[in-house]
Amino acid sequence: MLGDAAEVLARTLTTAAAEVSKACQDNAEAETYNRITDIADNTYNGNTPQREKASDAHTARAMPQAGAQVDAPYDPTHYYLGKLCPLGHDYQGTGQSLRRITKGDCRRCMSRTVRRARKRQGGGLR
Repeated sequence: MLGDAAEVLARTLTTAAAEVSKACQDNAEAETYNRITDIADNTYNGNTPQREKASDAHTARAMPQAGAQVDAPYDPTHYYLGKLCPLGHDYQGTGQSLRRITKGDCRRCMSRTVRRARKRQGGGLR
């Protein structure tokens, strides 16, 4: 019984593979792959990256409008204003925390963790 099932499966897969192959060859508009990938323009446009959609008026005021220039006192290529962290580190009264783009962690929480680690190692603050 198992031999019959394997034979049916093999026949089905062979038929499906032949159909896929034929469909690919019949496509007259198919382009040849040339190993060159289109690269999107990722130049910085002056806006703080927005990780989440503004859900209330307070958050909407803190986020810049599209096309608006940002005079941020932080480096917007490394940080963004996001959801308030669990410890409530409010960045300059915006109701949001300043977060790293790479990991999304709060900048003040990160500094606090580094200080504690240095203290445990006996290095103190530098």
